[in-house]
Amino acid sequence: MSSETSATVVIDVGSGSTRVGLVDGSGTLLNVWRLRVPLPVRPSALGHDEIGLEEVRDRVRDLLDECARFCAETGVTPTMVTCTGIRYAFVALESDGSPVLSWTNSDRSAHEIAKELARATDAQTALVLGGRPTALSLVSRLSSLTSRGHVPHGWTIVTLHSWVLMQLGAIAHFDILSAADTRSLDLADATWREPLAGVGAPLVAPGDVVGSMGSEWPWQGVPLAAAPGDTYAAVFAFPDLREGDVVVVAGTTTPVVVITDAIPEPEPAAAIWSSIAIGGRRRWLGERNAGRTGQGIEWARHLTRTDAADIDAVASSAHPGAGGVAVYLGQSVAAPTDFGNSSGPHVVSLPGREIAQADRAALLRACLEANAWAAGHHANSLLALQVAADQRVLVCGGQVHSDVFLRSLAFAVDAPLFAGEPDASILGCARIASGAGSSAGAVDTPLRGVEPYPRSDDLANARDGWLTKLLQEREPHGVGR
Repeated sequence: MSSETSATVVIDVGSGSTRVGLVDGSGTLLNVWRLRVPLPVRPSALGHDEIGLEEVRDRVRDLLDECARFCAETGVTPTMVTCTGIRYAFVALESDGSPVLSWTNSDRSAHEIAKELARATDAQTALVLGGRPTALSLVSRLSSLTSRGHVPHGWTIVTLHSWVLMQLGAIAHFDILSAADTRSLDLADATWREPLAGVGAPLVAPGDVVGSMGSEWPWQGVPLAAAPGDTYAAVFAFPDLREGDVVVVAGTTTPVVVITDAIPEPEPAAAIWSSIAIGGRRRWLGERNAGRTGQGIEWARHLTRTDAADIDAVASSAHPGAGGVAVYLGQSVAAPTDFGNSSGPHVVSLPGREIAQADRAALLRACLEANAWAAGHHANSLLALQVAADQRVLVCGGQVHSDVFLRSLAFAVDAPLFAGEPDASILGCARIASGAGSSAGAVDTPLRGVEPYPRSDDLANARDGWLTKLLQEREPHGVGR
């Protein structure tokens, strides 16, 4: 390997595994180091699973040491470090400045968690982190509690997303816990001083450099970049998404994601989460989880603030030529009304500039209606994609367990495979950190390093027969061609 090779180091910490990946400038995954056993957890005072910073640090450093040895042996120069993982986490600084870290992978109400944090009266600073877009929802609730006097005065609430976990001591030689006062937090080379009233937006965007690594070779001075967590890396890797675009999840509990120019208003009955800004503070990604299958159309109406009876209104609201329709596809479809459990969605991005408005409407309608039926395994996903079968489709997987399904899905629509299980989040975050996700042209250059799905006449015949049958069944509903 050339001594001039440079690469981005991606650290992915999760409740079930920890990974460190090395991705070169062309988007090729050079190597990945995995710790497959779950990180130790124990009950915390707040009732969540708590993990000690020392335990996280030891495991991450072990993987980084292996990565460092690989770099030295192969002549690779690490030029950027970015972090992802962990659904959401909460950190409070005690009055003496010592951190107390608590995380949870449950679906507990953000409001309840906020109230529990508020009862920790000895905490001076609370950092609300989220690998999933939970952080802003929590911040809004904590801010509301503060305004009513339920949160101790002097708290500073900052949302920086899951990669901050790594900055908070998981990497021992990256010292960032130096708060000058209760209203500021210094993060290595980057400092933000935001009053509580001003915390309503993420402080950094994906790919921004937020600090640098510490003294241990070969990481000294290597920039640390912001990145979204897990499967959201796939969404942010497609920069064509704009206000008005809708991301429909066809599977499991049928969440619906929408790109907006403002933070969706929280709803008391259920969580609406807002993620980090996309390319600036005026573009937001909001998600609503339906809770059970068959309700996707209702959440799409809610997020887009339309009372129209036909979901076509949702699709036509996107301004022509800007953005694209991205479709989350659940991992499995077991039965017409049982979509099974999905540990991470698949993502399909259809560049909007290549899709006519009529096709956009048909695609959305197919995705949403697919929640009510399934002619066979994964049939809903394939039907939705077939609506735009003549378009160029990129398929990306998040934290998925079924590599066979991901590859067969790409094959079924004759699409290039963007990234395969289990390292799509590593590739996506590396792409963002290196700036590849910052321009519209990046969507036309799929990441490399993934073997193509094998082609055969039998597979082709099966694909054609399968999709033909599905389209024939759906034509009365106006979705088929």
